[in-house]
Amino acid sequence: MEKFIIFRLSDELFGVGIGRVVEILNLPQANHLPETPEYIVGVINVRGELVPLVDLRKRFGLGSMPKKERVVIVRCPEKTGLVVDEVMEIKGFVPGDISSPPEIFRGIRTEYLKGLAKLDQDRIAILLNMERVISSEEQIHLSALRK
Repeated sequence: MEKFIIFRLSDELFGVGIGRVVEILNLPQANHLPETPEYIVGVINVRGELVPLVDLRKRFGLGSMPKKERVVIVRCPEKTGLVVDEVMEIKGFVPGDISSPPEIFRGIRTEYLKGLAKLDQDRIAILLNMERVISSEEQIHLSALRK
């Protein structure tokens, strides 16, 4: 069974493998950096370590910002903060619970997706492939921000 942190972005539910998650924080004040892509909010200091913040709403072209955001710190491969609307739950899925993503998926490039998983009768979580959400070129750029 593989476990995922399920979180909300706009009206959609997403998941990231729990093995990648380091911690979940309230959104601290970010230090904005010039000449970075729009979806990179800036960097935060987490116990002396600079961690870049990626706003997944902007990355995926989703709706407005909520009043209370969270940061999910993940390793992909280095620590990166994902700005999300709300962390919902931790959910385990067996391989049969996860279906392949459709070829066309509402504005989110399918290369970002690991699959879709049914949470209950009415809810589906979009499981993210973190190696693709943040490309290797972007990882190099984010590594430079940590220094």
